[in-house]
Amino acid sequence: MNTVNTVNKRIIVLILLIVVALGATGLFILTKKQEKVEPPQQPLVSVDKKKVEKIRQEIAWSSTRKTGDWPIYSTNGFKIEYASRAMIFFVTVLQTPFEVNKKAAEDWFVKHNLNSRELCEMRIVFIASEGVKKDLAREDIAPNGCEPVTNFFPQATGSAQ
Repeated sequence: MNTVNTVNKRIIVLILLIVVALGATGLFILTKKQEKVEPPQQPLVSVDKKKVEKIRQEIAWSSTRKTGDWPIYSTNGFKIEYASRAMIFFVTVLQTPFEVNKKAAEDWFVKHNLNSRELCEMRIVFIASEGVKKDLAREDIAPNGCEPVTNFFPQATGSAQ
């Protein structure tokens, strides 16, 4: 009987040690700081906000006959539309590969005399047509190296109303 009590005590101590070890491991995992993923850094190029706004107006309004909300440009790989109230260009990638057609759309904007930082200020949102790319990551919905648009209805600046 004495041997049985000793074995039971050892089993209880072993179970307690396992519980403590698992608890400590769980606590460590829960309190561990998450590593912050930094977005890609933009090259040190200046942004001329007046220039960006002027180019936005030129692209949007000249292409849409001053009515807004019309397709601006279209190819087999992508189409660009402008939502005048939100002041956002929506680029729908129509064909795979998504990344190639996204880059082609970015190049179309750059041809309008924009540098990489100014492209980020144009308020461009990328969308994938059905079957092109199932799940878009955060970096997929904005031009490469840019932060995604989060404010879909900015306060009007008076220039694109």
